[in-house]
Amino acid sequence: PCHPSHHPIPPHPNPTQIGRKSAIKDRAVIDTVATLPSGFPANVVIGRFVSVGPGAVVTSSVLEDSVQIGAGAVVCEGCVVQKNSVLAAGSVVPAGTLIPSNQLWAGNPATFQRDVSEEEAAATLDQADLTADIAREHAAEFLDHGFAYVEAEKAGVRP
Repeated sequence: PCHPSHHPIPPHPNPTQIGRKSAIKDRAVIDTVATLPSGFPANVVIGRFVSVGPGAVVTSSVLEDSVQIGAGAVVCEGCVVQKNSVLAAGSVVPAGTLIPSNQLWAGNPATFQRDVSEEEAAATLDQADLTADIAREHAAEFLDHGFAYVEAEKAGVRP
């Protein structure tokens, strides 16, 4: 077996920040590049109440509060998606794009489709609350450390 000290993981030069009640769904990838041509930091900043859909990719970009990134969508490096905006499933946002607040974008390349309604913006917050509640419930179903829960289930032990 390989001992971890034999293959140290180098520190990542560009951090990722994920805000409260945000959800990164199954198979989604959050990544950074070394630098951006604009000179801005190549970090990933994900605000509060954000949903990054299954299989979506976000690279060195800023997603402000209450943003929805659809399943399989791609946000290329250096983008800014402002608050209450929605990126439709399967869309591709070219590098360096600014998506203004309260807009729905779709396509490849992604383009403006329409404004986001107040009801849709409120639904984003409701969904973030629901997802956070489900996450708390799910976390309570497992024991605190490692894979001990597998052995506990085999033995019939309940947390």
